[in-house]
Amino acid sequence: MGFVAMHVVHATFIAVVGFFVLFAAGKSSGIVRMVGTILGWWLWILAVLAIVCGVLCHGDGKDMPGWAQHMHGWMKSEQAAPAAAPATPAPVTDATKPAPAKPEMAAPKKP
Repeated sequence: MGFVAMHVVHATFIAVVGFFVLFAAGKSSGIVRMVGTILGWWLWILAVLAIVCGVLCHGDGKDMPGWAQHMHGWMKSEQAAPAAAPATPAPVTDATKPAPAKPEMAAPKKP
């Protein structure tokens, strides 16, 4: 649902810009008015298409056609390769004693 909300926010921004372009085009005359009217309507069409794309093309990878699922299958987390087994630590022997938890302090030398 987050993708739809994102598309609605973008569509709202585009629609507001389109409104102001149409408003400015209405105050002008000549070629500027024609270009502004075309641009304003084009922005409103893009705003509607952004909402339609947000509803239909949600992009989460579910309910895709067969070829798209095959092509995008490597991106899904459930198909990831299994992790390798953790390595076991080597056994401690007399030759490889672990370091003491607190090292012993050497006695200070007398002068």
